[in-house]
Amino acid sequence: MIDEKLVSDYWRSGKTRIYAIRGKEGKLSMADTYKPVSGATINRDLAVLKRVLNIAREWKYPVQQFKIRELFGEEGKERIVTHEEELAYLAAAPELLKDFAAIAIDTGLRPDSELRVMT
Repeated sequence: MIDEKLVSDYWRSGKTRIYAIRGKEGKLSMADTYKPVSGATINRDLAVLKRVLNIAREWKYPVQQFKIRELFGEEGKERIVTHEEELAYLAAAPELLKDFAAIAIDTGLRPDSELRVMT
């Protein structure tokens, strides 16, 4: 049961970013960056929760109605790579990096989080 108390108790602030690393034998382990989770990360988590609750309502599940507020003061660091920048990078990058760059650009993976987990 997801209720207002559960959501209000859910705060990752003060916690650090953890990501998965694949070892030599293919076994996954977790690693800690010791960098605090940003307000933007918490806001993305809350946005996903809002979407899940909205879908549950559409599918007629009995979901409690309450307001989820995102954190204020989120710093926008988003930058879109232009087509010219992409072509210049791909022309100068070694072959292996071209493959990773193409995957990252085509899927929207961020180099400091999702793309690093893939490697």
